Amino acid sequence: MKAKSALLAILFASTMSGQTITVGVDVANPNSSDFNLGTVLTDISLDNPATAAGTISTVKFHYSGSGCSMAVKIKFFRRSGNTLTMLAEQGPFDTGAGGSTTVTLSPPVIVQQGDLIGITKLTNCGNPVGLSTSMTNGFVGFAGDVTGSVDLAAGTRGMFPLALFGSGTSFEFIGGILPVVGSVTGSFGSNFKTSLQLFNGVAGSQTLTGRFIFHRAGTSGSASDPSQGFTVAPGHVVSYPDIVAALGQATLGSIDVIIPTGQPMPVMVTRIFNDAGVNGTAGFTEDVINPAAAGFGSRVITTGTTGALVTPIDPTRTRFNIGVRTLSGGAQMLVKLLDSNGNIVTTVSKTYAANWFEQVDSTTFFGGAVSANQSILFNMNGGSAIIYGSTTDNVTNDPTVQFAQVVISP
Repeated sequence: MKAKSALLAILFASTMSGQTITVGVDVANPNSSDFNLGTVLTDISLDNPATAAGTISTVKFHYSGSGCSMAVKIKFFRRSGNTLTMLAEQGPFDTGAGGSTTVTLSPPVIVQQGDLIGITKLTNCGNPVGLSTSMTNGFVGFAGDVTGSVDLAAGTRGMFPLALFGSGTSFEFIGGILPVVGSVTGSFGSNFKTSLQLFNGVAGSQTLTGRFIFHRAGTSGSASDPSQGFTVAPGHVVSYPDIVAALGQATLGSIDVIIPTGQPMPVMVTRIFNDAGVNGTAGFTEDVINPAAAGFGSRVITTGTTGALVTPIDPTRTRFNIGVRTLSGGAQMLVKLLDSNGNIVTTVSKTYAANWFEQVDSTTFFGGAVSANQSILFNMNGGSAIIYGSTTDNVTNDPTVQFAQVVISP
């Protein structure tokens, strides 16, 4: 009975996740103003991008000036690489007494998962504020009333959260990510494919629907990338012998699994394998990863945490690749390669755009060859990412994968 109750609790939690959409940070006691970029300025929060696709109906913000008339606009932006493009704006709004103001957006603003919230100061009365004692992805500020597209690098970064928070109702969200999939020929005569099976619980449960979105390697993924819907009847299994080919692709990439709000994920069995024809296949099973996961042991490396990988036992017989799939906030990390005794061999800094995926050989990644039994530490200074190491036998083309897990967490 306890096991059944626990299972029901898990299913209920999965079903209820995504009902509410949030964007930005709800700061209770802000203690710092933003930067003095002029009478009119626009701050865009890079923390907590929209958690799902849906509508934002309410926004709460703190402001250093109370009772300022027609003082601010609320804006929403979509990020593509380092380009931030305004989607919608509402206001001007007055600021309330006591520094905290809550406004209702009419009509509610439609957003996609990963969109950002911003605030524009229009007068000399007060400034947006945040919490300077907390280091996060922060915000980026621009002089003027931003209405089009701006480059993230052209703004002024603040590495603390703005007191700017929106909430509303979601209608779909990313239930899981397959960080790497492929239908592609590789080195040493390899021919990699990705099979996928979906199982819908037990007979009598609801029909599960959703869609896969394929993001090609070497690009920032978007909602307009190649996609395909799925429907799994109660108790049924739906299979794809080569899910990448089913999406009309013949390359390496990653897949987002989009599901409606209020629906659980189907059970997913994903296998990446080398297809040697009459000589059979060799491969591994890849888990789908919840992008909302965080903390010690998580395979999502978030700001302020450190993830780890280990290099192969015998690099002369294998090839070792490193893959990085960022989430909607991009990623900035300091990567350390250590020998088997924990001494630093080399250090590299990496910056990746939002929803970016790439897989490169370890020599390219570090600018030099790795050795046996070394460790790799990924110190995430901003954003978040799923990181993996792929080891493939040079003779049999038998692939394996290890996902970096958080080993240091605040």
